[in-house]
Amino acid sequence: MREGEDGWEDLPRATALLEHHIGRAEAKQRHFAEALARLNDALARFRRLPGGGDAYNEGRVYMSLGDVHLEAGDTDLALVCLDKAVMAMETAGAGLQLADAFESRARCHRLSGRPAQAAEDLRAAALRYEENGDRIGAERLRVELAESEA
Repeated sequence: MREGEDGWEDLPRATALLEHHIGRAEAKQRHFAEALARLNDALARFRRLPGGGDAYNEGRVYMSLGDVHLEAGDTDLALVCLDKAVMAMETAGAGLQLADAFESRARCHRLSGRPAQAAEDLRAAALRYEENGDRIGAERLRVELAESEA
């Protein structure tokens, strides 16, 4: 593809999306260093997009980074990334993805021995699922909350 051709302006976003998906695939194979490199590259690419970046996809990448750090056993870095994912999804107004970010952050809190914060994030996630029409997700988290509080 050459500059000026139809679709040329979509190439930076497409490349960032590709890096994100390759990073996620690397993480599934437990190639954490490679996954983190790809995901950080995707994040930088989304930030450089015209118009001030892409908050929604930055949030998605932060969620992926948080998941990789959790899988690698680094709950501190995971929490930093998941906090940023929550902020990005709030900024983007992405209700279901915000619920997903709260749910991932709850997992991080639970693994870090912070049950009160985990429960708070599960409640926030359940509310966002409900508000956005995902009654199954909301009910699943309410059951999880009830089991954890029993």
